[in-house]
Amino acid sequence: MRLSNRALKLIIFLVGVPLYLLNCTDSTKINWYDSIIKQPVSAGKESLTDKFKTDIRQWNLIGPGDADQVTSLSILENGTIILGTGIGGLYHSFDQGESWQAMNNGIKNYDITTPVLQDSLNPEILYVGTRGGLYTSRDAGNSWHNKRNGLPEKERYKLSGSIGGITIDPFDNRILFLGLGYRPSSDGTRTVKKIKWSKYIFKSNDRGESWKKIIAFPDNTKVYQLIHSSTERDVLYAATSRGIYMGTNGGTLWRKIFNKGTLNILLFPDNDAKILAACGKDGVYITDNRGKTWEAKNTGLSFRRHPSGPDRYSALAIDPGNTSRLYALNSTWGLYGGLYVSEDQGNYWKRLTSSLPESWLKTSRRMNAVAISPNNPEIIFLGSSRYVYRSLDGGKSWEQLISKRIGKGWSHRGLNVFGHTRKVAVDPANPDIIYIGTVDHGIVKSEDGGKSWDKIGGDLKFGDNIWDIDICRADSKIVYIAASDFKGNYCMSVSRDRGVSWKSLCEKYNKRLKIYKALVNPDNCEEVFFTTDRGVMKSTNYGKTWFSSSKGLPDAPVYAITFYTGNPETIYAGSKKGLYKSHDSGLTWSGVKTDTGTIVRSVLVSRKDPRVIFIGVDRARKNQGGIFRSKNGGLTWVRVLEVNKLVSGLAQLPLDPNIIYASSNDLNYHDESQGSGVFRSADHGLTWESMNRGLPVLRAWNISTGESAPGRVFLSSNGSGAYVIEDPGIK
Repeated sequence: MRLSNRALKLIIFLVGVPLYLLNCTDSTKINWYDSIIKQPVSAGKESLTDKFKTDIRQWNLIGPGDADQVTSLSILENGTIILGTGIGGLYHSFDQGESWQAMNNGIKNYDITTPVLQDSLNPEILYVGTRGGLYTSRDAGNSWHNKRNGLPEKERYKLSGSIGGITIDPFDNRILFLGLGYRPSSDGTRTVKKIKWSKYIFKSNDRGESWKKIIAFPDNTKVYQLIHSSTERDVLYAATSRGIYMGTNGGTLWRKIFNKGTLNILLFPDNDAKILAACGKDGVYITDNRGKTWEAKNTGLSFRRHPSGPDRYSALAIDPGNTSRLYALNSTWGLYGGLYVSEDQGNYWKRLTSSLPESWLKTSRRMNAVAISPNNPEIIFLGSSRYVYRSLDGGKSWEQLISKRIGKGWSHRGLNVFGHTRKVAVDPANPDIIYIGTVDHGIVKSEDGGKSWDKIGGDLKFGDNIWDIDICRADSKIVYIAASDFKGNYCMSVSRDRGVSWKSLCEKYNKRLKIYKALVNPDNCEEVFFTTDRGVMKSTNYGKTWFSSSKGLPDAPVYAITFYTGNPETIYAGSKKGLYKSHDSGLTWSGVKTDTGTIVRSVLVSRKDPRVIFIGVDRARKNQGGIFRSKNGGLTWVRVLEVNKLVSGLAQLPLDPNIIYASSNDLNYHDESQGSGVFRSADHGLTWESMNRGLPVLRAWNISTGESAPGRVFLSSNGSGAYVIEDPGIK
């Protein structure tokens, strides 16, 4: 039985973990790249103010654009490109990468571990693997559903169903095979590395609705890829941490055909007894007799060490019109990472990505995914840490697809995964000046109300990760940031010229103290605090010297700090051990009675009535997360909102103090870790409603407002960048 041309194209399209790329050019099809090649990039001249006129009731993305970690790339039958990310879920593009939109409706774990697979007979049916299990769509990705019947049960406090590989039987599209594992380009976090994996391959006969397990391996094994033969109905392969296994007899019988740990395999379309294997630090191997003998094909490839690990070959692809032309990805942070090409079936390789364009971010050589156009093999897409790239000439030149030029700055293309965005801060005297602080990618600034952005902080000694930003109300040129470098050194820094230049303030205290929040006295820019994992530090001279301000506080992380409205002598601090209050500007503290075991992540003292206090709490023991409200200065508390995660941010609208926003976050250590997004109260915190329209990711980190933009609310998210909304209740 032979596959249809349509089915063969499907195999070509799914290249993030490339399957067998076949020559199926169809001259009757419209080349869907023509339109984008011939049209210029949009000028993007619409300002935030203009956009709010039409999008007033939803969150609007701001920022310069960022891909963070592109984990997979797929091209669907209609030309739609889908990319998976490590913390932001799925995005698709209908114009070959010029613009992007999220497609996460129903997805509850945003770490995408496999390419999206498309049913060859019904293109509306899609499949994707995540760190939290398998998701299927019956409407071309408009909505997704987690399938668990027969797969490991959902866990609340750990990961149970990380998907390493999925394949569809090309002879019967009802049959799927699935293996547990993690994406080939990464070993994963400590949480992933704790997983015991499985001896099983799972098989479905009903398009993923239910599964049965089959013993495939003698020991627990991490699966990186599954691939089905296109010519033999009964043969499929598994690339695993223990080698390559071949399955027969409907996937019920398995035997090892290669002993080296293998991250990716490729079957040659003209001879699928010939297999190419990407074996991480061991490079690339080939067999032409279905694994009986193997030969290394490493001439021209790089094999060097890097502080974060060695050169690591993790993905393969093939020119659909010329099977002598092969591609290999080196997924490393080192100098020689990137895409390599061989014109002679792997006998010699040369690097194609020695020079890549930049936008506001420095280029990363850490390449994770590749996709080759089935209609024009000169067109190549690459997904890396930070960037998506496209080449129109077979890799001779490249263009980046995350940002576009707006005047002298940069604006996003709809893709702004942007690491973990921790804080959006608006200048209290000028609403056009906005700062965004991120973990991984530093700090950026806009001087035109969010229309365009530039990276600042080039002179920051410890500026890789920005944990908080606070601007002095008395003199908004003075900006404090809490930051750290990649080595784990934390530092407060200050700018006296709105971020043009910075001075480190951490020479005289322990830089290993983990910093959470910064707080500057709104009326006295010399007085500044920062919270740590061991209490609170304070300065009264612009940070020149610091002293501990923790008397009465527990030896525990302090996650939040805020002034009592109208009286900076009174301060509240939220800690892992509850809520604390100081009446003497932080010299001494006393506990405020709350429920036993309350972990306070955020604090808000109402500007309408300072006796009204709100705390956002984390899930602890048997208690859910949520918001507690006190109307008598903390003597008694009432829970006004319950969420099953943590409430990490609270903010009050300056224009109408009855309106309060709360952000709900979650940590990606368990199967469903999407968070609950944003909540809004219009009655001073008595009742709450979800406010998530326009948000692709519901892990909302921090909410902020500003005196200079009294009707606007800014959101920093954990996986999809920064957002702004004009509150719908403001006329």
